[in-house]
Amino acid sequence: MKRSLCIMYAGLLATLTLWASGEGESRDEPVRLKLTGWSYEVDTVNDNLRMFTEQTGIATEPFFNFPSNQYHDKQITSFVAGTSFDVVYVRDSYLAEWASAEWIIPLEDFDGIEAIKNDIAQGAIEQMSYQGKLYGLPYYAGRSIMVYNSDHLAQAGITAPPATWDELVEQARIIQAQGISEYPIILDLNKSEHIMTTIEILTHGHGGRLFDENNAPVFDGSDPALKEALSFIKAHFGDLIDPSSLVSTDHEVVQALGAGTRTFGFLSDYNVKTLNDPESSTIAGSAKMALVPGNGDVKSGSVGLVRFYGITADSKNKAAAYELIKFLGHRDKNGEFFVSKRWALEFGLGFVQIPLFEDPEVNAELSTWGDPAVMQLQDEYVRGRPYRFTPWFQEWQTASWGELQKAIKGDESIDAVLAAMAENAASLKAAY
Repeated sequence: MKRSLCIMYAGLLATLTLWASGEGESRDEPVRLKLTGWSYEVDTVNDNLRMFTEQTGIATEPFFNFPSNQYHDKQITSFVAGTSFDVVYVRDSYLAEWASAEWIIPLEDFDGIEAIKNDIAQGAIEQMSYQGKLYGLPYYAGRSIMVYNSDHLAQAGITAPPATWDELVEQARIIQAQGISEYPIILDLNKSEHIMTTIEILTHGHGGRLFDENNAPVFDGSDPALKEALSFIKAHFGDLIDPSSLVSTDHEVVQALGAGTRTFGFLSDYNVKTLNDPESSTIAGSAKMALVPGNGDVKSGSVGLVRFYGITADSKNKAAAYELIKFLGHRDKNGEFFVSKRWALEFGLGFVQIPLFEDPEVNAELSTWGDPAVMQLQDEYVRGRPYRFTPWFQEWQTASWGELQKAIKGDESIDAVLAAMAENAASLKAAY
């Protein structure tokens, strides 16, 4: 997809032409980098930019930001106009669109990028890559883990969280039998992107995947993991698994765990900070992290999210922009992970820069509400999902949400549902 194909966004152009066009700029003027993103802790971002200028001598404009829910469309309008921004915030869900349109550039030709990759968890590298090329450096990230109520386990005489799916069932049975929780397991299976994410986590935890390296579906034949994951949910749904899971997002899972009525859930790691906050949870101090279980053949499996900094194709200052994203997403001129560490310490944002897990200050802060060792170990089992960076994935997953719920409820057989999902994926892939 080239830029000309995105003229559909021209309706937004009039409101943004002046700032997006870069009118009046001269190539002879000193470099003044422009960063844009969504509106989160704007004062902190501007202070980080000030520190960058102090260290490098490269000037920056104040952080130009939009409300989060407007950012995607506003930025596309800027790209179509010929953006004057040098560095942009990127969600991994935008990557295929923005990279295929050549609005942001890969980093492979910049000096030192291979060494930088070695400091970043491989799962995050995959989430920031399109067609094998890295397109940014991390702003913040998270990984899905198992969360459990340690008080419930202690009451049931259980000394360690489950490491396998069979152990999860066994422990849930004990907890239920002792009247500690009516439904020990709650999942976010809402008919939305939540059910797909949960299915991906359980599929990876059963040792498999949904699509092969060519983004062709494998779940209706060669790889049984998705069928095993669905069979697991169906077998225990309404028994050990809370039936309200079908209308639950991660928000409802956090609420149920925080109320002390459920024992196990699968959530992005940062939710544990909320669960261990006495102002928002009744189980503060008892919410613990563990690896997503495995099936015996694999130890674990998980998914991650990454938000990152990319360099625009229209930037006239690409070398300086590279220095900025290194400062923001990697090391500063003193060799420190200054910005990522600041986000972690002051705001609890997750990170995937491996050396930060060895930082005593970061470890101490994370340990007040989570388990940095589990977080780092879980990163080793985060699976890449390149199929999400295809033009047909959103349409496919939207059609699959209801089908997955039918399989869980028993309205249709799992085999029939998987066959229909595979046929739809192949059809959409061919059409696009």
